[in-house]
Amino acid sequence: MRYPWALMILFPWLAHAGTPLVINKSLSAQHAAASYAQFYVEDGKVRAGGFDARTVYLFEDRRIYVLDNASRSVRLVTGGLVEQAAARMDQRVEVIEQAATRLPPDKRAVMERLAAQMKAQNDIRRLPVAREYRITDRSEAVDGRPCRIWEGLERQAKRFELCVAPLAQIPGGAEILRGMRSLSEYSQGSIFALGVSLGNAGWWPGIASLGGVPLLVREFNNGVPVSETTLSAIGGGVPSTPPFALPAGWPVTEVAAIP
Repeated sequence: MRYPWALMILFPWLAHAGTPLVINKSLSAQHAAASYAQFYVEDGKVRAGGFDARTVYLFEDRRIYVLDNASRSVRLVTGGLVEQAAARMDQRVEVIEQAATRLPPDKRAVMERLAAQMKAQNDIRRLPVAREYRITDRSEAVDGRPCRIWEGLERQAKRFELCVAPLAQIPGGAEILRGMRSLSEYSQGSIFALGVSLGNAGWWPGIASLGGVPLLVREFNNGVPVSETTLSAIGGGVPSTPPFALPAGWPVTEVAAIP
């Protein structure tokens, strides 16, 4: 099974060091099939995927390694952080602005408008979204573990529900949260951490304030649930293969963004 960046939203959960974690996410009614992956967390490092997955992502020390088991190669992503992604967008605007100076007046105006629109979009992406978390009186259970439902609201509209279990009741719970926090440094890290795209700015503090580990994230669109991700099969054990070791002898190529 391949884990391309565009589909990582299907596989967004973490487990503490050495713990295989089976993840499933069901989308809206027309997508009944579940998807599964394994995640590992250790000292803030995150491994997304499984030892048998075709593509595995390692997040470590502000770097991203993409392991392609089919080609037996590694890509080192040099621009995967939030600030780096923003800088790339700014550079694209500068390229368009410079190109506009070499054009005739009518075409220059078109290019300048495009650059202005892109700059405005970049500025909006940098702004943190006002987000409010409210605890409810509802509870659910994931793998037999009880959790309390919180609602995440954006502009007074429900964006998602999180079923949160107390930290002490989850094996490796502190390590899981540490890994989630480390993912907040990466562009679209919330997709890997929560299965929901919350943008590049300011999503971690609200999650930290919940005081536990989200075992379930249910995303809403216009008041209708459209996706659900659960954290399950949390257990102990140490894998026979070190989860964060790069395969010996595999060539490493640098790329600017996750392929």
